Amino acid sequence: MKFRVDRDLLAEAVAWTARSIPTRPGTLPQLAGILVTTGPDGLTL
Repeated sequence: MKFRVDRDLLAEAVAWTARSIPTRPGTLPQLAGILVTTGPDGLTL
């Protein structure tokens, strides 16, 4: 997958999304990352 995005906008979106990821041990691995998808409407985190 290749896409272009403004670095500052992506950094802000990732930082905002990362704040909702649990930081305590024992968290399900599925909840310890950020899913990035692209589509006709744009980029989704």
